[in-house]
Amino acid sequence: MARQNLKRRVKALAKRIAAAPSPPGGEVVSDLKGALLGLPDAYLATGLRPLIECWSDPPKAIELLKAIDFAIHGAGASGFVLQGMQALYDVACQREGVSHDDVAKLATWRDKP
Repeated sequence: MARQNLKRRVKALAKRIAAAPSPPGGEVVSDLKGALLGLPDAYLATGLRPLIECWSDPPKAIELLKAIDFAIHGAGASGFVLQGMQALYDVACQREGVSHDDVAKLATWRDKP
């Protein structure tokens, strides 16, 4: 039951962020960060937790992109968790006045050896 409540909370916060006409305040972002960290390992792999714990307040687009990349390419996160992180990322890009391409250029972990 607690998992379902957390899942609903994350989805509701992601929808709230995505629907906001302007970047939401820190309370919404902090709520989502707390909700993500409170999820069981089945929804959010333990390897992602340190990345999320280190997010700025509010998180920077580059921090969010790194967590999203790691979630997609190895560390693991459920679809609804990725939706929440994507909504935060979109808001961070808007707040910082950057595009995805701008942020991707800074993603050093994506560099090929």
